[in-house]
Amino acid sequence: KEIQVMENSRSRMWCDVPFHLPNNIEVIWRFAEEVKTQQVDQFKEVTAGVDRLYSIPSASLQHQGTYQCEIYSGQRSVVRLYYYLTG
Repeated sequence: KEIQVMENSRSRMWCDVPFHLPNNIEVIWRFAEEVKTQQVDQFKEVTAGVDRLYSIPSASLQHQGTYQCEIYSGQRSVVRLYYYLTG
């Protein structure tokens, strides 16, 4: 999904799936700077926890690139979504 952001505006990405998730999920957000990609080795982990919402309070050029959210249940990956932020 491509998201256009205005500089200094808030940007939010929601790791949303059309099916019921188990209770014991872990959500990992990763970021690949300045590229539109789904190459796993280009991503760096930015946050891990249970939060499916990733918020950038004040977007700038350094936030452009691809964000990936991956939801795990136990050790198993349930879903992986990609968001491309462009200025």
